[in-house]
Amino acid sequence: MEFLLLTSLQELTEDQLKKFQSYLTSGRIFGFPLIPERQLENTDRQDTVDQMVESYGLEGAVRNTGRILREMDRDDLAEKLERDHTRATTWWRDSSDSDKWRRRKEHKAMRKRKEKRSSMLDVPALLLTGLKELTEEQLTTFQFYLTTDQLLGFPSIPESQLENTDRQVTVDQMVKRYNPEGAVRITLGILRQMDLDDLAEKLQRDHTRAWLLNSLEELNINELKTFQNYLNSGKLLGFPPMPKSQLENTDRQVTVDLMMKIYDPERAVKITLRILRCMNDHDLTEKLQSDHTEPSGPEEAVEITPEILKNMNWDDLSEERERFPEDFEPEDYDQEDNRTYRFQCPSAGLFQCSITGLVFKMEGEVEVLYRTVPWGRRLLAQSVKRPAGPLFKFRCLKGSVCQLHLPHCEICPGGGCDFLSVAHVTDDIIELIPPHKITETHVIINIYGFCDYGLIKDKDSPVFPIKAQVLLFYHPSDDPELEPVLHVLLLPRNVVLMKVQEERARRNGMRETFIETTSDCELTPDQIYSLSTDGYHKVTPKNKKFDNDKDYENYTTTFAVFLPAKVQKAELTLKKKKNIAWSILDLLSSLFVNHEYPWKGFYRYHAPVPAATPAKPYTFPGRDFIPKHRMALETRMGLLQPIFPRLQDHGVLIHEEREEVDSKSTKTLQNQALLDMVVRKGARAQEHLYQVLKEVDPCLVEDLEEQAV
Repeated sequence: MEFLLLTSLQELTEDQLKKFQSYLTSGRIFGFPLIPERQLENTDRQDTVDQMVESYGLEGAVRNTGRILREMDRDDLAEKLERDHTRATTWWRDSSDSDKWRRRKEHKAMRKRKEKRSSMLDVPALLLTGLKELTEEQLTTFQFYLTTDQLLGFPSIPESQLENTDRQVTVDQMVKRYNPEGAVRITLGILRQMDLDDLAEKLQRDHTRAWLLNSLEELNINELKTFQNYLNSGKLLGFPPMPKSQLENTDRQVTVDLMMKIYDPERAVKITLRILRCMNDHDLTEKLQSDHTEPSGPEEAVEITPEILKNMNWDDLSEERERFPEDFEPEDYDQEDNRTYRFQCPSAGLFQCSITGLVFKMEGEVEVLYRTVPWGRRLLAQSVKRPAGPLFKFRCLKGSVCQLHLPHCEICPGGGCDFLSVAHVTDDIIELIPPHKITETHVIINIYGFCDYGLIKDKDSPVFPIKAQVLLFYHPSDDPELEPVLHVLLLPRNVVLMKVQEERARRNGMRETFIETTSDCELTPDQIYSLSTDGYHKVTPKNKKFDNDKDYENYTTTFAVFLPAKVQKAELTLKKKKNIAWSILDLLSSLFVNHEYPWKGFYRYHAPVPAATPAKPYTFPGRDFIPKHRMALETRMGLLQPIFPRLQDHGVLIHEEREEVDSKSTKTLQNQALLDMVVRKGARAQEHLYQVLKEVDPCLVEDLEEQAV
């Protein structure tokens, strides 16, 4: 199909062709590595096409050509190219040799990708593009920094090697001396020293985009689909889900473009590494993290020694690394039975607690203890403030913490949360600390000592919706005359979930069971909400105000739902007036399978079996598996594409039913729709689904069955 590209370029004038080539060499079209300018000097249209196909592959060349033509306001040529390309692709697909052709094409594309992986992250080309933006005087200043011993502890380049050199030689010397990634970091540092922040940001953005594209090139097509499913799942803490419609039938380049647009470059890198860890691709994760943060290159490059690292200005050169905290799970340190956590940090860096969401910036080896404590309501009232998060008590046993990130749940229009501040509580005094920075998820402060810290805001601060959650606790009844109760709690999302569970268990003698389900929602403080059911259950009260600032330590029930013994289904809907804020369908289908102990086997706190009843392992037949684990399957069932054809082969699904499931807007709704269909068709259909799940997702089935033993 190269002739289609050539035909399009033949419609351009000579000036338009030069402009087209400038797009290819400038890196202005995101998602595609630039073509070195020397490869397009004095080239005609055919050579230009050849260079594009070699650099991007045939499909990539077509997409890039269309995008550049639109940038040049030649929409007519772009539309004609896309139309002709679609016709040609359809003809090939429908031909008798289509399977052989597709296999050959896929094999060729895979081979091309493997050959190109090392060049996709074309660091020298990115650096050269950045230096071309400098004037001759600025280039001389840039080279001066490289030849001095005063810049950030990097070994200098001998002045003789940069005398009367152009931009290309300067780039070559940096890459040879510092390795590609080191050259990027030192270039960013020098540009910022020269007050060229806009140019530094552009280089950092282009480098991140190339890094992300290089990362996704390591995935095969099935792994890419799994990666995209994580992006639209909504299960990644701190990252809004990407609309599924935007990711349908998209390739790696479009996926990268969407991540950069929705998350910004730094967070796009963070979510990529997090998803790869979730996919258990630890080798690739380590490789990519190393590629993004550590130099790599020729053996003759200068080693960055500990002495050099000690003197480096990390504010300039390692900004991106410091913004990506490493997750850790703290140890229990319950010497006084007050749920204290301990974190023993081995080195400097940024670390995020998986239980509380707190982030610590460490200067070195540190041992810190922390826990939640009650707010002093009298002190808050005197300061005319109210809580905006839990109050944490800290004690540093060893080393020092220089920065603390406190999780917030605000959704601020225009990105401003200026009404938030941090309370430093000592004895009977509240000291207000202005934030160093406020991100979408955390309030950051610089600290010099430890005591109690928590987020607060003015009593009369503006009221916006906040990130919240609906938590469910099932309380069984020992008296057959009394109904079991489902306790519904409306809480801010930055409460410590484990603290909520422990406090509820303490009050109720371990008789409640936390039900893990889809809980995230957005609620407006001080607004009235109602909880409705399908008519079989009594709910009290009928309406309740969402009083979020009192819920950071009380964790009291907002609504109580009474469950008649013979009713085995519940649909709950939370509304503000007529607007639905949260809902869940068929909540109780698996609660009533075990009539003796319906709460047994749920997440976290398991109700103890009476001593007279010995615990017995129990293996469920296949047809009992679906109702028993219905709720878990709604959220944990993986890709449905390999499941559909097997169910159709067994006569469980027809094509129209498959399309109905596919039409649902979220992964959870798709899972719910499929399970509804299978359950309605009876035991035989459920048995088939169970066998299919054992085949395509054996780990999930094994985990659920082990939980039920």
